[in-house]
Amino acid sequence: MSRTLVFCALVAILVALFATSPHQGFNSTCFNDQCFMSASTSLMGLVASGVLVAFVVLYPQETGTPMHIEPIKIWERFAAFFIDFLVVLAATSPIATLPILLAEAEATGNFQWSFERDFSRPTDGALAFPGVLSMFAALFAYFYIHPTIGRQTVGQYLLGFRVEGVPGTGKKPAFGLNVLFGYIGLCAWPVSVYLAAKRQDKAFWWNLRSRTRLVRIV
Repeated sequence: MSRTLVFCALVAILVALFATSPHQGFNSTCFNDQCFMSASTSLMGLVASGVLVAFVVLYPQETGTPMHIEPIKIWERFAAFFIDFLVVLAATSPIATLPILLAEAEATGNFQWSFERDFSRPTDGALAFPGVLSMFAALFAYFYIHPTIGRQTVGQYLLGFRVEGVPGTGKKPAFGLNVLFGYIGLCAWPVSVYLAAKRQDKAFWWNLRSRTRLVRIV
């Protein structure tokens, strides 16, 4: 499947997901004794979420040729990450929001696809925290499984590169550490970008620690 078709299909699914409810997901904040809770999704959002998961898993990728002529630019890496982050968030947010909506319906006796209130319930934290953890787990699985099976993420496929192990080290690439260290590196992104920009291969420090590298696919 060409990159153009993948891009068009991805845009179509995301438009369908956000068209009926622009605010997919939930938010729970408290300041002193004042709490605010909101959640929103839609039936179309749930359907689009399932379609998005199926698309990411099943769409065929064209076989490309690895090229080692030039390093992957830093902006390309961030662009691919942004696309992948959006894909995972769009796929998981409606599913993670549904238990919160069902709990609210049980408390009020009326199911709604969206609600806002300025007070908390005992179930808020019990449902919101697992929802957040599930989204982080989905992000980890997404970035870990793809290089493990030799497949590009959606963002990497659109930008034309992939993550693979560094040959000749005598050790297997630590794809799991690459993801975990990547989380840490993103939290301190100015330092990470500075260190990568100084290198000829533009590799981030978590690639070096996990024995992974980025390769251009054409």
